[in-house]
Amino acid sequence: MQSRSGPWALENCWLLTRTGVLPATCDLAWAWEVVQQITEVSVLVPASVGLKGNLEMTLASRLSTVVQATLVGFLAAVAAVLLGVLTRGRLDLVQASSLNASSVSTAFITASSL
Repeated sequence: MQSRSGPWALENCWLLTRTGVLPATCDLAWAWEVVQQITEVSVLVPASVGLKGNLEMTLASRLSTVVQATLVGFLAAVAAVLLGVLTRGRLDLVQASSLNASSVSTAFITASSL
């Protein structure tokens, strides 16, 4: 088996960890010189795989929150425009588009920054 050492070996180990392939190639990874010399690398494997899952779920959660906030902002603007049409009897497209743009952009910026 070819001996691997130096930063390339650590990078390969990290790459395999990040893709979730390391359990399937454990025998190969344990033969690498970097893993034999720096045994703490094996401690990083479960933490890195767990961190990858946490980051993916957090990103999905944050993305859905932003989309929901933007949709609610749009629906609130539509409701406000419809109430204005019912009370005044006419639709002003400039005011409706201004109200919609400000509501959606405010909801999007607020959800993105939190």
